[in-house]
Amino acid sequence: MTTDIGERGILTPLRFGFNEEFGTLDGNHRIAVALRLGLDTVPVALFEEPVAPRPLHARPMFPDDLAVLKKIRVSG
Repeated sequence: MTTDIGERGILTPLRFGFNEEFGTLDGNHRIAVALRLGLDTVPVALFEEPVAPRPLHARPMFPDDLAVLKKIRVSG
């Protein structure tokens, strides 16, 4: 995976799901490789999620972070 991302970059965006209560990130291996390679940016697809059911890997969403994500969704 490291060799492929090093040569071609991340072809499948990371998936970041969020709502007022929590956020989830799918693509942990890809982000780990990106960090190892020192990549400045990675592609991320944003999705507004329903509050239920809450995935086990969900983490609390902070109001300031939610505001930034909603602004990106409107402008992006």
